[in-house]
Amino acid sequence: MAVEITLEQDVAVVHVHGRWAREDAEAALRDLAELARKHAPRATLLDLTRARIGASVMDTHETTLVLGRLFPHTVRHAVVVRPGGLEDQLAQFGENVAVNRGIKLKLFDDLEAAMHWAREPSRAPNAQ
Repeated sequence: MAVEITLEQDVAVVHVHGRWAREDAEAALRDLAELARKHAPRATLLDLTRARIGASVMDTHETTLVLGRLFPHTVRHAVVVRPGGLEDQLAQFGENVAVNRGIKLKLFDDLEAAMHWAREPSRAPNAQ
């Protein structure tokens, strides 16, 4: 697995290539949180379009909860996945877990649309 974390204006971006398992996700989220502590981005964008998800439903649930613990609830999270298949289903489940926990997370299948959403200002405390 290869992870590239960059800061693009006010969005922290993570590009993932290869296998993406729970331990990989949690390590990348910790690195992303460290970057966020230093630069306070408005949002994060997780690009999983080139990742092979090696996680279970429980792994997805737990990783989503880690996201909620590492970031303030004011930070928005865009997640980009390839549409269809198990990876998309796991991502949809993760989105439901996040929203139920008050985490501002939204799924996309288009990187440009995800970046646009991540950069736009929140309209209300619970805006998604």
